[in-house]
Amino acid sequence: MPHEVSQEASEPVAEFDIPVSQPSAVARVVFGTVLALGTFLASQALISGATALTSPNPAAWRTSPNGLIAIQVAQALAVVFGAVIAAAGRSRGYWLGLTVGILFASLLAGHEFLNGAPREVVFFARPAVLAVLGMIGGAVGAMIWKAAPQFELPVTQHGKQSSICLAHRMSNDRKRPISWLKILAGAGLIVLGVVVAEPVREYAQKYSGGVLRVESRAQGEFITFQLAVLALILGGAIAGAGTGAGILHGLLTGLIGGTTVFAFSITAPITPLPIEFLITKLQLDDVPFSDPGVVGGIVGCIAIIAIFGGWLGGALFPPLAPEYMRRRAPMGMD
Repeated sequence: MPHEVSQEASEPVAEFDIPVSQPSAVARVVFGTVLALGTFLASQALISGATALTSPNPAAWRTSPNGLIAIQVAQALAVVFGAVIAAAGRSRGYWLGLTVGILFASLLAGHEFLNGAPREVVFFARPAVLAVLGMIGGAVGAMIWKAAPQFELPVTQHGKQSSICLAHRMSNDRKRPISWLKILAGAGLIVLGVVVAEPVREYAQKYSGGVLRVESRAQGEFITFQLAVLALILGGAIAGAGTGAGILHGLLTGLIGGTTVFAFSITAPITPLPIEFLITKLQLDDVPFSDPGVVGGIVGCIAIIAIFGGWLGGALFPPLAPEYMRRRAPMGMD
């Protein structure tokens, strides 16, 4: 309407068409991988220099458990740093971080393979761990440095003497419905992962032709516990993905799954190995299984891990926007 148009609207507005240079996904992956390798080599040099000043035998310290742990931590920090930088400013940068982690781990594995590194469980498990860390770093980088938003204003309507009305009004109701189907699916995966973690490890070790082997029973129990933890995280992530309330779904999944795992453990003839390992580490192995401390320890630990999984699933897979606001969003790999 004439009375709704200001005087400034009649003046021509200068338009600027300045192309913005955006690096491609391949360039980001290459840059992140090179940055991760450089960070790791620099950290390794610093560790070697500090060891030479403090240890009488630096070569023996590097092959000791403390030295190996220091090298593994340096690799993890390097791949996370490279993934964060590669995914910054992209909408779904976790794919970039995952690719950086895979390339970084592949280059390290190839270097160690050519130098005759021992084929132990850590040698084959490390690429998967570094890939997951890269994916997490990419998600964090995309979350902190978000991509430039692309707005779509709805079509306006003019009516009589009123001001401009929007075609669609956003609802003020921000409540997220609880998806019980996803919660039950995640809880089922938690129970299944705890029960079959030990058979899966034994099967992989038996049919790997000696490639996957453990040096002690304690190492085998720890690997079984790690497999169960991965199942807990995956169960929480499945429950929280696409819901917009990942922490709540992870909590409910952890409580239901933890209660079911405890009920199965107390009724089964043999306690699942991950639960037995957890009770031992909590120093509750001498306490009766029906003690409230044991119940709280099992259910509480499972719930905490599932909450983390629910948050991760909700962060990696956010809910879709309403239909009228959707448009083709960049996938982070264009």
